Amino acid sequence: MFPASNAPSNPPPGWRWDGKAPRTAGIYVVRHAQASHNVSGRAAFRRDTHLTTTGLQQSKDTGKMFYDSKIRLDHIICSPLTRTIQTCSMVFNTAVARGVPIVLVPDLRETSDYPCNYGRSLKALDGEFGSMIDGTEYASGGWHDEAPPSDPAEMKERGRRLRNEIRKNLAAYMEKVGARHVNIGIVSHANMLRELTGDYIQPFYNAENRLYEIPNLFDDRYDAYFQEPDYAMEQRRLARNDKEAFQPKDPKQQAAQVRYHQSMATRKKETDLLNAQLAQNTKK
Repeated sequence: MFPASNAPSNPPPGWRWDGKAPRTAGIYVVRHAQASHNVSGRAAFRRDTHLTTTGLQQSKDTGKMFYDSKIRLDHIICSPLTRTIQTCSMVFNTAVARGVPIVLVPDLRETSDYPCNYGRSLKALDGEFGSMIDGTEYASGGWHDEAPPSDPAEMKERGRRLRNEIRKNLAAYMEKVGARHVNIGIVSHANMLRELTGDYIQPFYNAENRLYEIPNLFDDRYDAYFQEPDYAMEQRRLARNDKEAFQPKDPKQQAAQVRYHQSMATRKKETDLLNAQLAQNTKK
């Protein structure tokens, strides 16, 4: 999934870690900017919709945030639809300018079978985006002519499979180059990002960026999971200036939020315990 030709980065400013894991990865997850089907229901019936004028500006604004933050990406993976590639090329423009390829990953496609979620051939994408994209995985099947799987069980499985694949490739890359920290950028769609991150409470808005980590990055004894650090969540809340979004009033959403955070806390405890056991075994 990831080319191994880029020099590893340093952690971005403000990065915090509890010291229990020897190596870390910053996972910057972005939803595509506003596309035509986001403002017109009719556009959902057009194949592979493009960004609107507003969407292009949203992408530039998020890209400026990355530029100003001096975040250096080592890898980029992206849904193979036009609106996500457009977003990716502008949000992560400094990395693309350095030669980091945008790797097209079919599993990052949206989870509904509307025509707007059908892609184009790799030849057509190459004609528009050229050498900035890496379509090796995309070219391995007729993805652009297939409807994205929309069965709920398949959607969850796709999220689980992606998390494990991302962890596997990140860990292998870090071992190969001896990196202590790497950053990866991911651009996908609202529903798919819900399945990928496990956050069913706060939907991604267009061109929104969030930072996650994988607590069990080097432990494949159970499935990988994404966790948003507390400080990153607080920064996101301040950026949105929307306390209500983080305090749902609906009782069902409140209960779901509690279960989600309890699950994350339990997984972190399990990870810390496993790390401690591994450290003890290493000393022996």
